Amino acid sequence: MPLFGAKRTVIGGLTPNGDWVSPLLSSHPFNYDEQFLFESTGGSGWGKPHDRPASKVLDDVLDDYISIEAARHQYGVAIDPATMTINAAETARLRGAKSQSAKRTGPGNCPGHPDRGATPAIPPD
Repeated sequence: MPLFGAKRTVIGGLTPNGDWVSPLLSSHPFNYDEQFLFESTGGSGWGKPHDRPASKVLDDVLDDYISIEAARHQYGVAIDPATMTINAAETARLRGAKSQSAKRTGPGNCPGHPDRGATPAIPPD
């Protein structure tokens, strides 16, 4: 329910009837006392997911940015749902298995692949 009887207006994204409105092409004036909510999807980030420090992945789970399942399957970080702590041994196993798999089949080993083993720079924290 909107606050103070305000009406929800989509100025970018999906409208209630499912039409897409590009926020880059929209112009919506706001009054001084109005507020807006910006909803966004997750980004692709920098670098390889398995290179992200496990503690940062745990922070993302605790902040509800990603799920425990995404931490495991996308970042190779095992988090105990009962204690919300990192299972270091399982994380090492997951990341080791992914590393070995990438060495055998990763795009860096395909001479014609555009990635050819390039690693994007990871910005400092």
